[in-house]
Amino acid sequence: RKGISNSKVARHFRFYQPLNHIGEREIWEAQKALQEAKVVTLPDDERVEDAGCASRSVYQRLYCPRRILRRVARPGDRLHGGSLCFHEGVPYTALMELVLALILGLVIGSFLNVCILRIPQEVPITVPRSHCPHCKKLIRWYDNVPVLSYLILGGRCRRCKKKISARYPLIEAVSGLISVLLYLKFGLGVEWVLFFGFSAALLVLAFIDLDHRILPDVITLNGMWLGVLSSVYLAQPIPPIVLGIVRVAGLEVTNPRILALVGSLLGVVAGGGLLWGVGEAFKRLRGIEGMGFGDVKMMAMVGAFLGAPMALFTIMLGSILGSVIGLVFMGFTGKSRDYELPFGTFLGVAGIVVVLYGENLVQFLPIIRPAV
Repeated sequence: RKGISNSKVARHFRFYQPLNHIGEREIWEAQKALQEAKVVTLPDDERVEDAGCASRSVYQRLYCPRRILRRVARPGDRLHGGSLCFHEGVPYTALMELVLALILGLVIGSFLNVCILRIPQEVPITVPRSHCPHCKKLIRWYDNVPVLSYLILGGRCRRCKKKISARYPLIEAVSGLISVLLYLKFGLGVEWVLFFGFSAALLVLAFIDLDHRILPDVITLNGMWLGVLSSVYLAQPIPPIVLGIVRVAGLEVTNPRILALVGSLLGVVAGGGLLWGVGEAFKRLRGIEGMGFGDVKMMAMVGAFLGAPMALFTIMLGSILGSVIGLVFMGFTGKSRDYELPFGTFLGVAGIVVVLYGENLVQFLPIIRPAV
């Protein structure tokens, strides 16, 4: 066995595993961490025992923040009362975590349905309990299982037998899919929590704007401040354009959290400011309101979470989606040019796409790519 003296590696891996049972993602993370680590051989008296787990000849000391919860494991499988040590012959493929991410996404998607329905009506989202939109009878818990209950009941209420909109399971399924994709990108950690919360807020805003042409302040304004705090906490790499602005301003800043704060605040100004400028110019040229202030606040929230470059990229992608889909929709329905498209819906979809695949989509734009 070998011990790793660099504490950075210790933040990534924590449980014993047979080397041939480690997944590709864990191997990649280990290699990445070991590039900066100093590997030393521990004396015999400092080597950690296998804590009673079935062992092979070689085990590696790994620390993983995405370990399985203690209550999921049998007592004999726990390592020092914490993360798991799997029995020989039971490969660890992160399938348990993947299923957990899916279940969490589906359950939260069911809650998002409530938010989409009740927030525009300005009624509490916690009480009363969910009920049938037709007969108003309360829905039992076994009839409220995300997606599954809808399929079992054939899309109808158990009591009045009237049809229930297919949008409810659709939103639950989309939420579950987003949760799984974010898990594959970040794992089940703090980043998953923050960016899934952000994506869920965008999903709610997209459907509310589709239905009512409004973007509630309770989501956009609160999301803006949460985005700033999240960016400071994560302190992710800053794009070159933000570093350039800091240098031009004559600021000698090296603290990553302060740089993250600057980048987040610039995102608020850039995301919200650009849409405000476009809307103001449209109003002065044509004399009519071309863009609601809700879109401005929504993009300020996006900028707070993703920073200025990604916020601008979100606006560009949302504009492309809105133009293409809007033209097709107006062509099929015969709507005039004065028809009000739900721009917030397209921005919400674009924001979720950028969260999931933004780094891949901007590879051809060096000014947006994070600094290494």
